[in-house]
Amino acid sequence: MEALRNEQLMSDVLTGDERALNALVERHYGPLPDHPYHLVHGDRQLAEDAVHETVLRMLQRGGYQTGRPFKPRLYTIDTYYTRLF
Repeated sequence: MEALRNEQLMSDVLTGDERALNALVERHYGPLPDHPYHLVHGDRQLAEDAVHETVLRMLQRGGYQTGRPFKPRLYTIDTYYTRLF
């Protein structure tokens, strides 16, 4: 699964492939909380909460359009939801 592109993995996730979801989470979960960390004034728990919300939003209908670049969309949603905290 590692060789698959993010976009293909996300397409597979939207069809219910749990292995693809696990691969995406493993690939992006480590660096993702660092992105909103400064927006929540160094509160690691809030940053992680924002990441969880981001993943949920990506999985909801309309959160991701198949074939579009995955990573920019992920970070856009992450920034948006982090500002709500």
